[in-house]
Amino acid sequence: MMNKKHNSTLFKCCILMGFITCSNCVRSIEFKTDYITETCNTILSGHISGRIESSTALYYKNNMNCTVVIRADSSKKIMLYFKSFLLEEKLRGICVDKLVVFDGDLLLDGSTRRLNNQILCGSRSPWVYKSAGSTVTLVFQTDLNAVYRGFDVIYTEFSDGTCAQFQCEKSVCINSLLSCDGIGQCWLEKDENQCADKMNTDDYTSTDPTTMQKKWIIIGIILTLIAVTLSLVCVVLYVYKKYKYRQFLVELNIDPSTCEPRAVYPVTKMYREN
Repeated sequence: MMNKKHNSTLFKCCILMGFITCSNCVRSIEFKTDYITETCNTILSGHISGRIESSTALYYKNNMNCTVVIRADSSKKIMLYFKSFLLEEKLRGICVDKLVVFDGDLLLDGSTRRLNNQILCGSRSPWVYKSAGSTVTLVFQTDLNAVYRGFDVIYTEFSDGTCAQFQCEKSVCINSLLSCDGIGQCWLEKDENQCADKMNTDDYTSTDPTTMQKKWIIIGIILTLIAVTLSLVCVVLYVYKKYKYRQFLVELNIDPSTCEPRAVYPVTKMYREN
């Protein structure tokens, strides 16, 4: 009886340990990718950096008229790094599929000026826009005819004062968490260019928060797998010991059901009188 009780306690402890280990897993900082087809006429905020693409599919859709507002911290500005851009070419000198970028919140201020001097269409090489304030607005419109690959743009909060974190270029300072995160936020991907060289040096020890988070994620996954494996071993061991115990009782011609634990009631005065 004591052996069986001990096995049950061991089983519960193993399961509890698995849950505790899993709850300590470290979560990473999210770099979010949004698609115009899913975030049409919405406001994006709360991220120091993110990506916007024109569609979840290979080509964008016809007959679109979408506005997306990007809001940064009130003390920051926004840098737009267009990695790729391919819309339908002008038809009779007019952009039929077009992207317009406004410096400010077009939904609140209809007089907001355009960041681009001309309406964007056709194909363009990578380029960068920098806002004067903490908000930019993208307006994407398409006609009913041909569709193309669309655009891919990285938006990033930056400050133009004294830089205490990572400096992309003069007057462009971004959060140091974005350096060596595998995504190029700076023009010509300056924040990623030297990462491989640092990792290859013998005396280099990474102190970058993003890199450290990745390490802790891996450690958390390994610990979780160990805990799950140990829990499974405990279950198998518990079932095996229970089976062997019942076999032992059968060999002694003892009904196993008579050995099941029963509730034990306290001896009260009423019981003693009876």
